[in-house]
Amino acid sequence: MNANDWVTAGRMLSDELQFEVHRRTVSGVVGGGKAEFQAQASSWIDLGLVTETIAMAVRGDHLVLIEIQQRDGGDFEVMLFGVVEVDESGAATYLGVWDEDDLQLASTS
Repeated sequence: MNANDWVTAGRMLSDELQFEVHRRTVSGVVGGGKAEFQAQASSWIDLGLVTETIAMAVRGDHLVLIEIQQRDGGDFEVMLFGVVEVDESGAATYLGVWDEDDLQLASTS
């Protein structure tokens, strides 16, 4: 995703979004709401990171397990897993992120 993609993605976020990062590199669960997620996404843009997401599994009409890949065009690359829950309008109400070796944790959340 580039800067323009994040603007579009922001329109797909519920004002009630709950954002949680469950990574071991982070001390405890970090998160917040829509504003905190948008600030995080903005920092990725500032760092020059390109983010790609791939849907891996869908449960019912409202839950999606996604693979998240971030790259900087150089040596930096990270793969994460996320769980997205959407409301009836398709707006994301929950986004949780886990390390790539925590697929089991992400898929049971």
